[in-house]
Parts: sequence; C-alpha cells; structure tokens
Amino acid sequence: VLTVGKKGKGDEELFGARGLALDESNQLIYIVDRGNSRIQVVSFTGKFLERFGQGIIDRPRGIAVTEDSVFVTDCNLHALFQFSKKGYKLMRRIGTKGGGEERLNCPSGICIDYNGDVYI
Repeated sequence: VLTVGKKGKGDEELFGARGLALDESNQLIYIVDRGNSRIQVVSFTGKFLERFGQGIIDRPRGIAVTEDSVFVTDCNLHALFQFSKKGYKLMRRIGTKGGGEERLNCPSGICIDYNGDVYI
C-alpha cells in the first residue's frame, strides 16, 4: 500500500482526490486532484514529480493513459481533454454541454481499449 500526499492545495497535497491511472511502462501514477483542478504525477515510490492542467481543467473526474497521451474527463466543463505525455501540453478538447454528437453531460469515467478507442 502506498500513501501519497496530504490534504491541501500545495505541491504534494491533494484536495478531493477523485481517481488515478497507472503508467506501468514509465512507473508513474496520475492522480485526479479534483479540488485543486489539476493532475498530479508521482512515481511508483510515491515521489511527487509534477502537476499539470491548472487553468485548463476545472473539475476533473476520470483519467486514462496511453503510450503518448493522458486523457481527463471534466464534469464542470462537460469535456474530454487530451494532454501529451511530453510536457503535458493540451492536444485537444472534445465536448460541450448537452446531447448529441460531441456533447457531454458531466463526463466521469473513462476507459481506453487495446485498439485505442476511448469510452466515456
């Protein structure tokens, strides 16, 4: 069992941790830090490495990783965000509130299959 962080708003602190994703090949853990509107990245040993998403995501909920991307669902913005693993730059945003194509209503869970298809 690994314990990471404590309650708060600073580095290595979490406020409303909502979910996580494991990147086994790089031995990284991505933590949805919902209350701080960001994603925190820690090593498998629990060492804080970096954070990203501030000013882009608002209330992240779900997270999934692929070989080169990190996908984050956001309930308040009704969107899916794709960040690159290199520098965690925003690659694209999909979705707005409502029904119909490319419209989401508080997306939460996310899964990516072996073919790279994304399910929300």
